[in-house]
Amino acid sequence: MVPLKEGSYYVEDGLLKSGEHRLGLFDIVITVYTDKKGVRRLKGRARLNNYRFAQMLEDVDDVDVVLWLGHSHGIYLAVPPIQGGRLMTEDTEASILFSEGEEVRRFGDEEWGELRGELD
Repeated sequence: MVPLKEGSYYVEDGLLKSGEHRLGLFDIVITVYTDKKGVRRLKGRARLNNYRFAQMLEDVDDVDVVLWLGHSHGIYLAVPPIQGGRLMTEDTEASILFSEGEEVRRFGDEEWGELRGELD
């Protein structure tokens, strides 16, 4: 269950995480909506360095999306579907689209510090 009311939200900070790998996300916006079955859903978009994302995927299979909305409020999306562009130059950012995955859960300040760790 998505722990937010319907609407669009600008996300303060976020990252992709897999094992010890972390990659920063920028310009993150999420939308929470109710589907035809009355279930609250989440989808979003963000920018990242697509070249680094491709490098990350060489080492891992599953990637999680970690979103920090600020004010002690974060959302962890376990293994969500992620769609990205194919531009692979080292200095160019590309957009990705994501939605809920296997699990959606909330977390707070302390866990954000642990999850953020050192970015790749």
